[in-house]
Amino acid sequence: MAIKIPKKSKLQTIKEHIGKDNVDTYRRFDNFHNGVLNNQFMRDYLLKEQDYMCPFCDKEIKKTDITNIHHEETDIQCCYVSEIPPCEKCFYKNHMNFYKCYKALKLLHRECHIGGLHGYDKKRPKEDEEV
Repeated sequence: MAIKIPKKSKLQTIKEHIGKDNVDTYRRFDNFHNGVLNNQFMRDYLLKEQDYMCPFCDKEIKKTDITNIHHEETDIQCCYVSEIPPCEKCFYKNHMNFYKCYKALKLLHRECHIGGLHGYDKKRPKEDEEV
């Protein structure tokens, strides 16, 4: 029996619920999901805070490993509306907001995040692709 991947992800559904008319909320949401999750300062901070260990497999994460940041909550919004979230600036100037953001994140090996946690092999299947 083939499993079909739904057309819309949970993230897409939330973005549609927020609506692009509410520009600030949409930008904050988008900054978190597309900016914070790719921010090098946040990656380095998570790596140190996790003692260089992957919380999924309990093995060491090396600086050269390919990693993903997993967010445990889907409704988190960046407190900045700027184009690129300034995680380092937030850490030093607005530590409580940084802490809220950081607590919802985990740094994992890419294989642990995609293959283990989300259950996909190597890469996520395309929409409506049978697996």
